[in-house]
Amino acid sequence: MTFREWNRNKNLWLRAKKAQLAKFLFDRKSPAHYSPSAFKSIKKVLFLRYDNKLGDMIVSTISFHNLKALYPKIHLAVITGPSAKTIIENNKDVDQIYLYKRSWFKILKLGLALRKEKYDLVIDIDKEPTAQSIFLLRLIKARFIFGFNRDTYKLYNINKPYKWNSAHITKLHKAVFEGLKILPRDYAFDYRYILPLPKESVKLAEKVVKSLKLQAGEKLIIFNPFAASHRRCFSAKQALEIAKLLPKYKILIIGPADNLKTFFRGYKDLPGNLTLVSQENALKGGILLNIALLKQADILITPDTYIVHAASGFGKKQICIYSGLDQENIVLWGPNSQNATLLENQHAYNKDFDIKELIKELTY
Repeated sequence: MTFREWNRNKNLWLRAKKAQLAKFLFDRKSPAHYSPSAFKSIKKVLFLRYDNKLGDMIVSTISFHNLKALYPKIHLAVITGPSAKTIIENNKDVDQIYLYKRSWFKILKLGLALRKEKYDLVIDIDKEPTAQSIFLLRLIKARFIFGFNRDTYKLYNINKPYKWNSAHITKLHKAVFEGLKILPRDYAFDYRYILPLPKESVKLAEKVVKSLKLQAGEKLIIFNPFAASHRRCFSAKQALEIAKLLPKYKILIIGPADNLKTFFRGYKDLPGNLTLVSQENALKGGILLNIALLKQADILITPDTYIVHAASGFGKKQICIYSGLDQENIVLWGPNSQNATLLENQHAYNKDFDIKELIKELTY
């Protein structure tokens, strides 16, 4: 076992122990009894998306727009982290956003503020509660709290049994509505991701693409070599190999500004068909620039990360590389798009993935 693996296991163990303690201290039964008829009295709904994960937030827009489609007068709020907040800032389905920060004092402050707002229903779609989420829920004191597999918790008075890793994550969002028992028989559940972009992001993306001076008929590939885990990241050497093997394509590398700054360190000359988003534009445009650039592109190449789901939302052709050593993750978090090709890497690190396997999908 590596130190990284040992440290991860230690953190998971500590998280579980803290959650057990919080359950003992704050898990109290709600006096309210939920029934489908009770939903008619619900005016304010709060989603917990405090994990700050971009891909999770993109997929969560399924719940937001279905809820608003069924109950347009409901006030819908979301608790989220600072990065994921950008995904929904322009989403008309979301009426209010609360920023979550991992500090007990700030959680106390947030919980007390939310208690005054008198939310009728809190929807928690996390796999397992944390010590902080239990504390927050106790502070909010909503009439109803929904969760999956929460039958051992008193706080949750709406429990929906759910088998994780058995279906794509999008099915989880329909299960929320099934658990609340509010889906009309003739309702066609909408699995689209909603990704509205501000005008400034669209204009900046257009400016970036214009600077590439694409020739007539020349296709643009967006290549995202970065992911949250270093195991899933691609190397500069692989980017150069892609450019060399695809001379008729223009290839634009996107990612965080700091990563872009150092990506080709040590390499002097780049092929003419390969370029990066400038650090200035990456800092200015951030996550929304990356998403806006997808709308301008013909093809996306990426490891398993949030940009997969953004491309799926736009119906873009994409080639995404997932770890073949984690089949459950592929089932749960695959691209879920007819325009996506999923390639499995059988190595522990994406830097060892054979780029020629990827090239085959674009040349045959």
